[in-house]
Amino acid sequence: MVIGGVFVPWTLNYGFLAQVLLVAGAYLAYVGPLRRRLAGPDLLWVYPVSSRHVACFLGGLSTILLFEGTPLAELAARYSFAVHMAQHLVFTLVTPVLLLLGIPPWVVRRLVSRLYRLLGRPAWLKGLLRVVLHPLVGFGLFSAGLVFWHIPRYYGLVHENGFYHQLEHLTFLGTALLVWWPILGPLPELRLPWLLRLGYLFFLGIIPGVIGAFITFSDGLIYAYYGTTPKPFGLDPLTDQLIGGLLMKVVGSIPVWAVAAVDFFVTFDREEKGVPEL
Repeated sequence: MVIGGVFVPWTLNYGFLAQVLLVAGAYLAYVGPLRRRLAGPDLLWVYPVSSRHVACFLGGLSTILLFEGTPLAELAARYSFAVHMAQHLVFTLVTPVLLLLGIPPWVVRRLVSRLYRLLGRPAWLKGLLRVVLHPLVGFGLFSAGLVFWHIPRYYGLVHENGFYHQLEHLTFLGTALLVWWPILGPLPELRLPWLLRLGYLFFLGIIPGVIGAFITFSDGLIYAYYGTTPKPFGLDPLTDQLIGGLLMKVVGSIPVWAVAAVDFFVTFDREEKGVPEL
């Protein structure tokens, strides 16, 4: 396939497609037929699922499919640093937000309860979940992962071995789910108070900006690999790198500030009306 004047070799990964469809099918089954079987016709209100939940979750899976199951994945990995940065931003700032917004609270409660019983009600499980879901733990892991994988030495590993490329993306998505949990997690009782959420989002918006600034203001080519492959749309390697840095520096903070703004006004309106957080 030719993209921007560059031939991008690509074949459909049926295994990956099957995995995404399997997750989508399991989700739809759990919030659909299994939910009705679980609650019965008279108690469906106990396990509410809205069209927003379904649209958000499937939208999150669609972003994964778009950037991992289409020629964009190969373009990002081999030919364009800018597209690769766009891919990273989607996996850290868009995909996890949509997935979390797509999970009804009762799904998490039931799955954790079943896991707790399955493991024999261990005392350590609640403590482990409390640590893993702590805001500082998520923030630290997310920051460390983002910085680590943009260090040139380790960034180069993704071009040498497909395993490291998949590990990079799993790191981004996994830690992003943790870092967004205190803000948009399905369980309201585990979210930070709204003033702390605003502060948390402020610092979260700084991380991609710092990495983007380092890339943008670099005098030379940081990631040498991209100097050895043709660039789409006639871009030279330094311009491609500059665009990627600007995406991280400027665009990377937009979703964070957007969530902060929406959260502020929604919370303010809710408290004015005395409506509890759902």
